[in-house]
Amino acid sequence: MTQLFQRRAEIAVGGLLVSDLRVAFKIEKTARRAPNKCEIRVWNLNPDHRRQLEQLATTRRTIPVQINAGYVEALGTIYVGELRTARTERDGPNLITTLAGGDGARAQGARVSRAFGAGTPLASVLGHVADALGLGRGNSVEAFATAALGGNVREFAHGTVVHGRAADELDGLTRSAGLEWSIQDGALQVLPLGAPLSTTAVVLSASSGLVGSPTVDARGVLKARALLLPDLVPGRLVDVEGEILRGRYRIDKASLSGDTSGKDWHVEIEGRAP
Repeated sequence: MTQLFQRRAEIAVGGLLVSDLRVAFKIEKTARRAPNKCEIRVWNLNPDHRRQLEQLATTRRTIPVQINAGYVEALGTIYVGELRTARTERDGPNLITTLAGGDGARAQGARVSRAFGAGTPLASVLGHVADALGLGRGNSVEAFATAALGGNVREFAHGTVVHGRAADELDGLTRSAGLEWSIQDGALQVLPLGAPLSTTAVVLSASSGLVGSPTVDARGVLKARALLLPDLVPGRLVDVEGEILRGRYRIDKASLSGDTSGKDWHVEIEGRAP
């Protein structure tokens, strides 16, 4: 079993890699279409690197941001997104550079406009709208291949038109097909409503990182806290093995936070029974 100690973190922004300075981060991931968010703080970058990051934040180009974090024996990617802002402020003897990022933020403004003829498959329309977002396809190709309106209609007998914000059009189409979509690490994730990813469940117990006692409220929402584990992501199944509470849940929200020189190195999850 992987030992959850000797924490590590690497921050990659454009062509700059930060791995030997103090860094702290806060990440919010959800199974909804809203962009996942992150805030990164880096202590005492050299002047050239500070200027480089601040200049990158002002460009019109998409600047990738990636956070790899975990432990010496288990470093994993916990965030992929786009740089939005960068600023540096003094805090006593330290200069702290704060970066903000959004996962697929630019895709929210993408637009689509096309008419499809009679007999066009639903999968083709979904694929066209998804491509307009400019994201990685993720698992969308497989999910769209079996999609059906109302559970059994797989084509538009009289054709259809998509026009407007691509995200809004995708909302309407997927909802009609009993699907939900989100952006995870720069790629589409498409699932049946309330269903989990078809991957092995993560076992969450005291021996695998569970911290404290998980709870389930009157609405059936699980809340649990664990040591930072890259596999605890929206859509993933988790087998909770607490001292009192046990059960299987789909993660709907994951809030990750860490500081390579502080006490924080945790993930808080919320979810429901699938």
